[in-house]
Amino acid sequence: MIKFNECPFCSSSKFIKYGKYNKIQRYKCKNQSCNKTFSDCTNTVWYNSKKSTDHWYKYCKLMFSGKTIRECASKLNISINTSFQWRHKILNKLPICNKTIYLDNYIGFKNIYLYENFKGKKNLYLLNQNRKKVFISVCVNENKTSFAQIISKDILNQKKSYRLIKGKLNFKSQVIGFLDRYAIAISKKLNKNLMKLKRYSKSKEIELRNLTNLFCMKLRTWLAFFKGVATKYLDSYLYWFVHIFENSFSNKIISSKILSAIFCS
Repeated sequence: MIKFNECPFCSSSKFIKYGKYNKIQRYKCKNQSCNKTFSDCTNTVWYNSKKSTDHWYKYCKLMFSGKTIRECASKLNISINTSFQWRHKILNKLPICNKTIYLDNYIGFKNIYLYENFKGKKNLYLLNQNRKKVFISVCVNENKTSFAQIISKDILNQKKSYRLIKGKLNFKSQVIGFLDRYAIAISKKLNKNLMKLKRYSKSKEIELRNLTNLFCMKLRTWLAFFKGVATKYLDSYLYWFVHIFENSFSNKIISSKILSAIFCS
């Protein structure tokens, strides 16, 4: 549930309690130009849903354990269309969780690219004839904490990649670039402003290289499972995969961090 300090529609701090519906507190904005009602569930992932929060929680567990839309629908007795809509409502909440990801210690870093995907659009044949590269920055540290996000299209934007990774680093960390000269150059620039850690060993470098390569390999395999993901949704799917990748090294199905992002924002 969300506890509001202001109206979610006009941001006015003046609102009153306005009764309850299904044991959920409702409010009414006193701003005359707004005058709208809202509840503790407004803007939550299950807002206006006829299903209980427990139903949504079960869906999250299935989704983050890698179940398909059809499998989730079958297990929870909902339609495939509803299952699809729920998935994308949950995916839309993941960027909030992604903002809390910070990396420390020794971090493997590389840039990869996929080709633009126009799945769901008309005139696919014409669009697919001129697909641009979509560059993605990938980081994985020795604790298997990972991060991936779209940087640019067509040409790798080094400045944007640098700014993005810089904003995800704790001071006590060191970045090791792999694959191309751009990743190596960016990592050297990043390390100038970080704490000088003990020089990593060759075995540590190999371990991080293997982890980063494993992330990228699993990501490509996972995306292929969907028979293509539209580029407009790709960042959300990257956030989703980050959690699947990290959970593959532990027994946790879904972390409290994800639940907080999905159910409390």
